Amino acid sequence: MAGAPDLTAGAGSAPRRPRLTGLRLGGPVFRGGLLLQPDALLDRGSRLGVELAAVFLIFTSQAWNMAFSFYQSLRTVPDDLDEACRSLRMSPWLRFWRVEVPFALPGPIWNMMMLLSGGWFFVVAA
Repeated sequence: MAGAPDLTAGAGSAPRRPRLTGLRLGGPVFRGGLLLQPDALLDRGSRLGVELAAVFLIFTSQAWNMAFSFYQSLRTVPDDLDEACRSLRMSPWLRFWRVEVPFALPGPIWNMMMLLSGGWFFVVAA
């Protein structure tokens, strides 16, 4: 309508600029230090989405496995070491760094070697 007032802009305010959402189909997008090409993810013949999903799943399975391995190693500290810490009047922080962490490290280190070799196998297979 020719005579209708413009209700989108306030009186005396500058016109609104469109918001940039970051996802533009048809070209590369630079977001968070990563150059993504949405067309490559949506293309039916592309395997990029499958590759990214495989890497994500492998990483999360390794992270959870390492966390549970370290937790299990901390739960299995012998009672003799606990008694020695109490007799030496170690603070909880000192006990953690001087007794529990050195006792718990061999299990997660071995687990990490197995996880990394298995992870590389599945990355290559994917």
